[in-house]
Amino acid sequence: MLTVAGLILLNLATLAFFRWGKMPPRPEGPRKAIIERLHFDDSQVADYEKLIAAHRTAIGAKEAEIRAAKEGLYQLLSSDDLQAKDSLIARIGAIQQDMERIHFDHFKEIKSLCKNDQADLFKGLAGDLADYFSPRRGPDGPGRKSAH
Repeated sequence: MLTVAGLILLNLATLAFFRWGKMPPRPEGPRKAIIERLHFDDSQVADYEKLIAAHRTAIGAKEAEIRAAKEGLYQLLSSDDLQAKDSLIARIGAIQQDMERIHFDHFKEIKSLCKNDQADLFKGLAGDLADYFSPRRGPDGPGRKSAH
């Protein structure tokens, strides 16, 4: 239950940041850094672009689900009937878990694009993935949030 509450607070902080924060556009995200670190050839880059498109679609759908669940959750505040609160909070947590699985699977797919001589490069990248997608750090320096 504490984990779910933490995820909700994290999501609210993220939404507030993107709504009111002044974050410069980052069209490249970690895309360029990953291509460079793994030394992808043109064919691999083309396949990677397809993975990015599928990943964005899947994550976008989950983000829409979270938004809908949060709208339902916060609409409960206008009434005295809060019975659905716990199930909506659990739903938000479950969707967040789905999103983490989608991210993990996305990187497994990137790994599958690697040739034998790129395996060690991917291992190094895998060790840095948390930093690439951390709200405090990213491939371009502290305070930058990375996304595809």
